Amino acid sequence: MSLLIVIPFNASQAESAEKLCDFIYFISGKQQQGHCLLVASSDVHDEMKLKVKLAAEVAFENVNLAVTRANPFSETVKLVSQNYKSPWLWLEPDCVPLKKDWLDQLEAAYDVQAKKYMGAYYKNDSGQVFLARQSVYPANAGSDRGDDSDVATYSTKCRLIQIGKYEGVTKLRPDAVLFCSDKTGALINDLRMLKG
Repeated sequence: MSLLIVIPFNASQAESAEKLCDFIYFISGKQQQGHCLLVASSDVHDEMKLKVKLAAEVAFENVNLAVTRANPFSETVKLVSQNYKSPWLWLEPDCVPLKKDWLDQLEAAYDVQAKKYMGAYYKNDSGQVFLARQSVYPANAGSDRGDDSDVATYSTKCRLIQIGKYEGVTKLRPDAVLFCSDKTGALINDLRMLKG
């Protein structure tokens, strides 16, 4: 099984998406691995799309770029279900892989569980449980998605994905291989210094 990595970005996230791709190459031991679908919003300038694509081509074995006009997630669900056979990870630009084998661990965890969806959970203010957007989805996710709470009911909770606000490397769980979200970019800088 090969997990497709989907990296969505709009104009304000393009630099972060490029930095994420650079870091994925770094943390993977400077070796290409896996497949990537970049999903750019229509507001991203062509030059920036190219920069992100070039960074992704260094990090991944295969890269495709799609441009969305409306809701990036909904359009991605449709695009993947029509064109890909692999399960996919929605990897927003503020997500950060924490370990060299992050992709292998996520693929293995998805492969051994029985459900179509796998990811971290969160609760809203009324205590209702939801599957975080940064999760693994089946290739045909568009054919069976109900509301987000229904998806949480029929998904596997995955501790490999840690959701929260970055407050320093000491707050990262040792079992996590992916942290979501760090909008400041500090986590990537801290990990680069630690792993030098």
